Amino acid sequence: MERSLINQSLSGTTATTIPLKHRYVIMPVAAILIILIGTAYIVMGFHTPLIGDDLGFRHTFAEQNDCLYALPRSMYRHWIWNNARMADMLNPIGLYYMPVWLRATTNGLMTSLMFLTVILSCGRKAKENALAAVTIISLIAFTFRWDALWMEYCTSYNYVWSTAFALSALLIIFNSSRIRIPVLKWAAIPFCFVAAAMHEACGFPLAVGMTLYFIVSRKAFTGMTLSSRLMSIAFISGGIFTLTSPASYSRIGFMLQPEHPVEMLLLSAGYVLILLAATVVTFAGRRQQTPALVRSPWLIFATAAILSTCFMLLSQYGGRTGWFAQTFALIALFRTPVTLLSVPKKAQTAATAVLSILIVAHYSAVVCFQIKTGNESAKAIGIYRNSPDGIIFMDYADEPQLPWYILRKTHGVPDEDDTYYRYRMAKHYGNGKEPVILPESAHGTDWHSFAGTRCFGNRIISDAPLPGRYTDRIFEMFPRTMIRRNGIEYIEQQFVIHDKKLFLYSPVDRDRGEK
Repeated sequence: MERSLINQSLSGTTATTIPLKHRYVIMPVAAILIILIGTAYIVMGFHTPLIGDDLGFRHTFAEQNDCLYALPRSMYRHWIWNNARMADMLNPIGLYYMPVWLRATTNGLMTSLMFLTVILSCGRKAKENALAAVTIISLIAFTFRWDALWMEYCTSYNYVWSTAFALSALLIIFNSSRIRIPVLKWAAIPFCFVAAAMHEACGFPLAVGMTLYFIVSRKAFTGMTLSSRLMSIAFISGGIFTLTSPASYSRIGFMLQPEHPVEMLLLSAGYVLILLAATVVTFAGRRQQTPALVRSPWLIFATAAILSTCFMLLSQYGGRTGWFAQTFALIALFRTPVTLLSVPKKAQTAATAVLSILIVAHYSAVVCFQIKTGNESAKAIGIYRNSPDGIIFMDYADEPQLPWYILRKTHGVPDEDDTYYRYRMAKHYGNGKEPVILPESAHGTDWHSFAGTRCFGNRIISDAPLPGRYTDRIFEMFPRTMIRRNGIEYIEQQFVIHDKKLFLYSPVDRDRGEK
C-alpha cells in the first residue's frame, strides 16, 4: 500500500477521462503542438519591444547595477518594497543580462514546458490519449486569459514560468525514483524552493494542498526517499516564503476599478466552479471512490484551485491572478472520476485532427499579427525617441480592430488610454515628454490656422476641450480626462504643436489588465 501510493502519486490512476485507445498517438500529436506553440512565442519574442513593466524592471536594475552583488541587493529591495515573488526578483536575469535571442528562446521553451507539465499533471490517461491531450492544449490556448499583457516578459515570468516551475517541481518530487544521478536529486531541492516561491497565488496554494495531502495520506510522505521529503519541505517552504513580504499586504483592496466578484468567478475561475460541481457529483454519487480520490494528488490541485481563487478575489482583478486557479482546477477536473461518454475511435481521430488544425491556425495568425503590431511598436518608439516634442505621425493597428480569432493575444503600440505604458515610454524613451500619436492623415495639416473640431479617422482634434468631460483613473498617479460623444467614450490628450495648444480625442479601449 505504501509503495503504491508513491507510484500513483502523479500518474492519475484515480482519473477517468476518455477511454484509453491507441496510446502511441499522443506523443507525436501533443509534442508537435507543444513545440509549435513554443516556437510561436520564440518568433514573437523577436517582435516584442520592451515596454510597460519590462521597461520599468530593466531600467530600475540598470540604475542599481553598480557592484557585483547588485542582483541580490535588487532582490532584497524588491522584497521590501514590492512582493516576495521570485519571478519578479529574478527577472533582471532575463530582462537585463540576456540578449534578445536568448530571452525569446527561453520564453518559448518555458511556454512549451508549461503546456507539457499541465498535461503530465492531469494524469495517465491525459498523457496517453491523443484527444485528451489535445483537448487540454485547446482549453489552455482558447479559454485561458492570454491577454495582450502576456506579450510582456515579466507577465510570462510571473504566470507561465511560475506554472511550469511549480508543476515541474511536483513531477520531480513524486517521480524522483526515476532520477538516477544523485547530484540531480540534491540540486532539485533548492529548485523546488524557487519553483514554489515564484508567485504567491501559485506556490502557497500548492504548498497548502501538498501539506493537506500528506496529512490525509501520511504514508505518501513517509514512503518517500529522503531527497523527495526534502524536496517537499523545500517546496512548502517556498510557498510560505511568498507571503513574507510586508509590501504585499498593502495591495489588498488597492484596485481603484475592482472587478465584480461574480464577473471574476465566471470569466477567470470558470473551471473552479465546474470543479466544485464535479466534486459534489463525485462525492454524492460515487461514495466508494471518494476516499481514494481524497488520498490522491487530486487533493493537492483541488485545494490549490480554491485557495488561488481566494487570491484572485482579494486582488479584485481576474485575468492574471485567475490563471493559477484555472490551471489547478483543470488538472483536478481531469483527475476527477466522473464517467464520460465513450468516444468512438473515428470520432476521437476526427476531433483530434480538428482541434489540432484550429490550434495551428490560431497561433499562426497570432504570430503574423504580433509581428505586425510589434514592428509598429518598435517604429513608434524609434520615431518618438527622435521627436523633440514627443509627437508621432503614424497609423497603427488599434487592438479592438484586430481579428477576433487572435483572442487579443497580441500587443503593439500602446493606445492613448494605456496610460501606464505611455508613462513608461515617456520616462525611459523620451526624457519625460509625453508621447502623442497623431494619424498620418493629419501630417499635412496647417496647424497655424487650425480652428474648431476635425475628425481624422476615428480620432478627433479640437482647439478647445469638448463638452462632457469627466475624470477616470486606474492608478492614483495616472488620472485621465474622458468625454462621451455620440455614445462613444474618448480619452482626452493635450498637446502643443507649432506653439498651438490642441486636444486629441481617441476612442477608449477598456482592455482588462493593460492600463
